[in-house]
Amino acid sequence: MRSRRMPIIVVLVTGAAFLMSTRSSTQAAAVAPPSPPGAPIASAALPGDNAEITMLASQPGAMGVVSDAAGHQLVVAYRDAVMPPVSHTEVRVALVSKPEAAAVHLALMDEYDREHQARAYSGPLLGVDSLSVEDDPTLGTVVVNVNGGDLTRIRGFTQGLNRSVVIKETEPMHLAHRDGDVSPHYGGAAIAPSGRAGYCTSGFAVTNAFGDPFMTTASHCYYDIANGFGTWISWRTNSSGGDLLWGNADYYRAPVQRHDIALISPTYSTYSGRMYVDDTGSKPVSGASDITQSGTYCLSGSTSRTHCGLTVLSFNTSVCTATRCSDNVYKLHDSLTSWVGACAGDSGGPIYSDAVSSVIIRGMIIVYGGTARTTASPVNGWTLGCGRDLWAEKWSTFQSEWSLSIRLG
Repeated sequence: MRSRRMPIIVVLVTGAAFLMSTRSSTQAAAVAPPSPPGAPIASAALPGDNAEITMLASQPGAMGVVSDAAGHQLVVAYRDAVMPPVSHTEVRVALVSKPEAAAVHLALMDEYDREHQARAYSGPLLGVDSLSVEDDPTLGTVVVNVNGGDLTRIRGFTQGLNRSVVIKETEPMHLAHRDGDVSPHYGGAAIAPSGRAGYCTSGFAVTNAFGDPFMTTASHCYYDIANGFGTWISWRTNSSGGDLLWGNADYYRAPVQRHDIALISPTYSTYSGRMYVDDTGSKPVSGASDITQSGTYCLSGSTSRTHCGLTVLSFNTSVCTATRCSDNVYKLHDSLTSWVGACAGDSGGPIYSDAVSSVIIRGMIIVYGGTARTTASPVNGWTLGCGRDLWAEKWSTFQSEWSLSIRLG
């Protein structure tokens, strides 16, 4: 440890910023300049578990941390930053100061809102269909991700704000919604096979022993709707009318195997350890375990949406429908006076405990029955059947069948 630490200061030289450690007047001031934005990370940069990097990354002047292929990391600081002195860690200087970056964010959002109101909330705005703005430590500047439309106008607008701003074309950005869920995908979303002959519900994200990600759902969705084949997608399309891809059914149990469980593997998408608790709101998954005691539980389904108040009638039940049987499942009941129960299309949806700020996965719905009624599907308007009783596969069944671990949010 050094016996004396001095502050790092910013020196501007012909428009470029360098961070330099000041030394006492009796010491030589031989200080190498930091890496410029976009330069390869020096092999001498320290690994990511270094305490100096952790400390520097938490400073108000830090833009972020970047890594090379070998896992070495360094901190990127805004051009105007005054960072604490450290003994080894390299600091890269960004092209923009923190106020300059904030000004770009604010100007773009203000202009977007102004046009939004002027056009009665119809696009495209700033010449594009959707955009996001972010401080990118890898490039050391502000990046504007845009989708659709003519980029000429937004290029001109951003260059007028700061010439170092980078424009990137990207995929469309949407408000998250369970009926048109975008990657990274959540549990409790409406999913369908290509062709949309019907729909089911996504369950919860898991990983196998090799770290491969999957999303759970009910196996009968493949057999009864998709005949065991096909790519699965969100029910709604994106803004251009294209499919929002979920993945393929790589693992599922056939009717003779007595468990109605399946795994979707990702194609051009990722799965998140979160699930929908209303149409647009979600909560992180904080754990998974079987139901072992009486209490009230919740369901997140595409048709019945999210509701709680489900009680357990049996911890070990067998249930058969016209196409298959499942054993060692829960039987639950919606005991509320204004009951919702479960409906067609909810299959695959998670059964969970609400832990206020998170959820704990308990199982996955596969069958509904009992007291009957119909409802208009909020997904597509179809008239669908509902029942007050519901049967659900246990979390431990997924865990034991495929050696899975729950993915936390």
